[in-house]
Amino acid sequence: MSDHEAGSDIENVEPSASANVSNSSVTERKVGLPPEFFEYMGETTNQKASLYKCLFKGCKQKTNKDGTPKYLKIKNDSRGNGKRHYLAHYPKEDIKKYEEIWKFAVANMTSKDNIAIVHRSLTPHRILKQCDFDNYVLNFIIVDVLPLHVVEKEGFKSLLYAVAAPHLKLHKRTFYTELLEKEYATRQEELQHALLNCSDAATTIDAWTCRRRSYLGETVHWFDKTSMKRKSACLACRRIIGRHTHNVLAKLIESIHDEYKIKDKLRGSTTDSGSNFLKCFREKGASSTLPNYEEENNQDYEDESEDEEMIYFEIGEILSEYSETTTIANKNATLPKHRRCACHLLSLISKKDIEKIQGLIFEQLRSTAFVKLQKLWNKQSSSSLSSDIIKRHLGKLFVVKNDTRWNSKYFSHKHREMKKLFAELKLDFITPNEELFLKEYVVVMKPVKDALDVLQNEKSVVMGYLLPTISLLRDKFTALTGDTSITICQPLVTSLLDAIHFRFNEMFSDNELWLATITNPMFKLQWLDKEEDIERAKNLLTCEYKRLKGIPVQPPSSDESSDGTSSSFSGPSPEKLRKKNYFEKFTKKISKKRSEGEIENYLNLCDSLDKLSDYPIIQQMYKLYNVTLPSSAAVERLFSQGGLIFTPRRLNLTDKHFEMLLFLKVNNKVVKDW
Repeated sequence: MSDHEAGSDIENVEPSASANVSNSSVTERKVGLPPEFFEYMGETTNQKASLYKCLFKGCKQKTNKDGTPKYLKIKNDSRGNGKRHYLAHYPKEDIKKYEEIWKFAVANMTSKDNIAIVHRSLTPHRILKQCDFDNYVLNFIIVDVLPLHVVEKEGFKSLLYAVAAPHLKLHKRTFYTELLEKEYATRQEELQHALLNCSDAATTIDAWTCRRRSYLGETVHWFDKTSMKRKSACLACRRIIGRHTHNVLAKLIESIHDEYKIKDKLRGSTTDSGSNFLKCFREKGASSTLPNYEEENNQDYEDESEDEEMIYFEIGEILSEYSETTTIANKNATLPKHRRCACHLLSLISKKDIEKIQGLIFEQLRSTAFVKLQKLWNKQSSSSLSSDIIKRHLGKLFVVKNDTRWNSKYFSHKHREMKKLFAELKLDFITPNEELFLKEYVVVMKPVKDALDVLQNEKSVVMGYLLPTISLLRDKFTALTGDTSITICQPLVTSLLDAIHFRFNEMFSDNELWLATITNPMFKLQWLDKEEDIERAKNLLTCEYKRLKGIPVQPPSSDESSDGTSSSFSGPSPEKLRKKNYFEKFTKKISKKRSEGEIENYLNLCDSLDKLSDYPIIQQMYKLYNVTLPSSAAVERLFSQGGLIFTPRRLNLTDKHFEMLLFLKVNNKVVKDW
């Protein structure tokens, strides 16, 4: 008899045994919180935790999305969450005092409030089959990133033999390798079926090198057909053999798309600005399918900028930029439309473009200050003793400097601690001018950090966030040009403004990006400042609305449309924004009057994605132009998971099994509900 046959016969147990299980009960201990600090509000739906309301006068009551109060959740076996919430109301220097008050309050609780004994009847559990047991073991290996040979380790076998039923058998590695391949094939079919039912999809693509192997990773993203919920999955992580030329990448990407039959559904692919990817999509990528609703305007552009604050770009870089952004209308395109990762462009601005600053004082202070900081970071990385000293002075370690982070914020907050730290580590302390430079540098670079945080969000951010984010970023830098508190870093502000114009201005002429923003209820027309831009946006929305409804479209006259470039990108300087909500500037009051047309009702009444279903054509436009992501951060996260699997101790892992393990981990059924 095989293992699976034996597992199926195990269900034939005696009825009396099953009855004994269902009629028995267990007792559970449920701890409580001091009633002088918290009020008991009930249990959670699964009855594994209790809900409490904080009675502290300064504690602001949170609410759920549906408007109901959000109470503090306390597990039945621990008061830790309640204690942390209680102590958070008091200053850190008095923590010990209030810890004693907490202990005293817990000790004085009555038995009813302190620990309650809850009697629960055991629900009848089905008998675990051998096949289900095998799937649980495989899922444990995949989710916790363990090698398959862990099933042959003595400690693992001892654990399972101690907790598993006697009839269950733990197989060897070869069995679970075969089971892995079957599970991969099954999950692949489920993904193919999910993509078959969607109308539009988009991908993020990047190349990754690890342990002398190179891989092409690709993630896919689409909207649920019946809702506005975005879904995502790992599409593939295939080995790249040989040089990473544009032809090699194109063939590999095409094979993945053909495998999942999504070539006709893809509306865009987001990659970084690597020359191989740019050439790959320039030669094989599709151009925009959106008609040009605006009349061509051949007026020459006159640059009225002043000569004083000037940034210099290499002629080769300008020509390369032109060729990369110029789209060739490929008749036989095999790849979707290409989108450049906005986060990668912002990183290039923060790293490369500001290196070209010509200001003598700025350059000297930046050089000397960063050299001293680098010595401090080197001390932390190379010496455990130095790390202990840093943690003793600051309470935490530095985030080690890399290409996308700025960590000088400690200098603007902990001057005394830093001075003592430099003295103990025997390093030259920063001068007053260098300290002023670092404070200004943090202020100036903070908007870039905030913009990166917005655009890297994979779950809630769509392509419609790109133009408002960059527009607001430029407005913040424009406001800083008139800020008298910024003196040393004014060349930095000017450099950032010029670099943003150089790398992003072309996007403000893209009608698809305009429609992606306009059809987002969060922005609509609020992100535009000038009347001509608002009129252009309305005309664009109306023309696309008619096209999708099958109504003949007449191009607007020259006096009703703009020249195709966004004057809002070079509009007047707004006030300096120092608010928690990054897009709070665009939250304006709009008319609530209902009209007969779907477009007017949408612009006047729709204020959330949940209400977009009331405007079916607008919803169709939203899904069509917002399915593409503004950042390729999703595929970068895929590689982060791959690094946990392909470790130095697993170098013999085959490319096939590596992709299977990564695919099943990222597309775990618990996380991905497609």
